[in-house]
Amino acid sequence: MKKNIFILISALAMAMVAKAQVVQHLYLKNGSLLNGYVQQSGDGRLIFCSENATIMIDGAKVDIGFHVYDENSLDEAWAKWASENDAYDRVGSKKTLTLNSITFTGFQAEVDSVAEWSDNEGDDSTYVDKSADDAKPAKVHRFSYYLQQKRNIPKVKVLEKGIKVKYLELSPNTYILSWDDVAVIKTNRRAKNALSGIDCTYRLQSGESVDGQPADETKYTQSLYVRGGLTETFKVNDIVKYTYHPVNASQDIFEQSELLDIVHTTYNDEVRGIVLEQSYMSQKDSENYLLVRTVSGDMRKVSMSEFVSLRREKNPKFNPLFDVILAEGEAMVNRQPATFVGVKEVDEQLALDSLSIPLSISPTGTGSTKVSVEYHLAGVGNNAEAYQLVKVKLLSEKKKVKTYGFTYKDLANSVVRAYNVETSINGTTKAEYMVGGAGTFALYDTKNKRAIILNISQ
Repeated sequence: MKKNIFILISALAMAMVAKAQVVQHLYLKNGSLLNGYVQQSGDGRLIFCSENATIMIDGAKVDIGFHVYDENSLDEAWAKWASENDAYDRVGSKKTLTLNSITFTGFQAEVDSVAEWSDNEGDDSTYVDKSADDAKPAKVHRFSYYLQQKRNIPKVKVLEKGIKVKYLELSPNTYILSWDDVAVIKTNRRAKNALSGIDCTYRLQSGESVDGQPADETKYTQSLYVRGGLTETFKVNDIVKYTYHPVNASQDIFEQSELLDIVHTTYNDEVRGIVLEQSYMSQKDSENYLLVRTVSGDMRKVSMSEFVSLRREKNPKFNPLFDVILAEGEAMVNRQPATFVGVKEVDEQLALDSLSIPLSISPTGTGSTKVSVEYHLAGVGNNAEAYQLVKVKLLSEKKKVKTYGFTYKDLANSVVRAYNVETSINGTTKAEYMVGGAGTFALYDTKNKRAIILNISQ
């Protein structure tokens, strides 16, 4: 079975993070940390695209160069890092940052030498240089060998030096690794306010099924984040089938997956989409398969005997949804914190205490304005509309004191109806309205006799 080729699929498209490039955190056995995602896997090797990395190397085999950069000449990533870590050197009002270059002095082999990846379980942390003339070819750590081929690594920040050198790299990079270099690959647990993503169900040899969010994985184990804040770990060889499913049933799966899977086959074609199933229930590759939902919407079944390679790339349709966590009684309008005013009944009219603290809402550019109110109210059922959106008018003016509000007739005949109301797993209800025209409006909480005042501009 070609099982180990695919076990990395389950870690992808799970983490809701600020940068789309950082999906996984890969920890190497030598202490290095790469943040990004596995782009390709197969034959015991990984290609990892990093957004940033902290690298450990042998200090005896490198020279460290020093280069001073003025604050204004730094790129955004280094300027942000220097500011957050108080790393600038200051002379008067001038701020500079010293960065480094790494030059390898103990290079083991030529860049274009013929070499092979060793699969010897008894010596699984080394790279064998077959180009050497010696009867016993030199062996170096695989990851170190890959770095040494670069000869020189510019614009990094050395954090530690001596017998070991640790440096920070903030530029995107690509690393070729062996599973034997890897200690663990971690995926962050999905945020509580994430409303989209992809979960996985493991079918075990015992017949048991376990569902959750893929978490950590090593060469021989995989973990799931399961209910109750627990993490459950399994041997890879005990898992006979993986089934992937979207967290949000009302959102397209392509909007919930951060990366696309591209499967290359023996027919010299590629299947682009999202892997929905991996089945290893047979001892024959021809009977094991991948089930892929393609970008065109079709389903494609690829047997393991047809498989050549797998790679991944960023998904342009990725559109994660996030909830807001609100305390009881709190509300937000278009993600702005809302303040309430009291509402009093006076002769069939509903008068507002004040208009002094309205929220300003801008049009969407379509001739109408979208108003989205999110709230958490006790006693209000799921998917229940708690507010009535009504235009505010002048009710009376006595001794130059103006009273604004609306009437029961307005509530019966002139309210703007919500076109969508839904309640998240966190108990936050969102009601969405589309308002035509401009003016002052009130979101009226009928149960608690209070309102949120909105000014909608032209």
